[in-house]
This record gives sequence, C-alpha cells and structure tokens, in this order.
Amino acid sequence: MSDLDKKCLIDVIASRTQEELIEVLSQQPKDIREKVEEVCIDMWGGFVKVIEEVFPNAIIVYDRFHVMKMVNKRLNEIRCKLGMRAKGMGHLLLSNREDLTIIRKRRTI
Repeated sequence: MSDLDKKCLIDVIASRTQEELIEVLSQQPKDIREKVEEVCIDMWGGFVKVIEEVFPNAIIVYDRFHVMKMVNKRLNEIRCKLGMRAKGMGHLLLSNREDLTIIRKRRTI
C-alpha cells in the first residue's frame, strides 16, 4: 500500500486473500477509513469487494498500467482478426495520434 499524494510506502501486506486484506485494512480506525476518498487498485476482482467493505466512501480507480495493458491486448486481438486488411495498421492503432505524421493521421480516419 502506498500514499499516492505523499508518494510514500505505507505497508506491505504478504497476502492477497480477501479475508486477510479485510482483516489488515480494518485495523485502521473506522473514522479514518471513512475519510478515504480514492483507492487505486489493479484489476484483480477481489480488491473491489475489499475496498467496498473497508473504505465505503472511496471511489475505486484502476491503475493506468493495467488499464493500458488490457486496451493494448484488445487492440492487438482486433488487429489480428482483421488480418491482412490491417497490415501496417497495428502501429497506427497503438501510436499516440500527436506523434503521427500528417499522412499517417489521414490513414487513421
């Protein structure tokens, strides 16, 4: 666990089971847990249940690394399904539009 605002490590929890995470996180006083506004997690489904139970007022945010990993995986699957029609398009799909030349931008339209 880390504090994203202060950019510091808070704790390392050895387990990832829902029960143990709930037990460890619930050791914080309830008034502090209720003040937590946002929690950033990876996409493991068990985290959602834990956060909803322990930090009832927190907004759940998925970390950018795992979101982009999923987006890139899906884009690659689509590109592969399109086959030869998309030859050379994989790079365009995965590129930042601002970094493309004018000609390459036109190809994405």
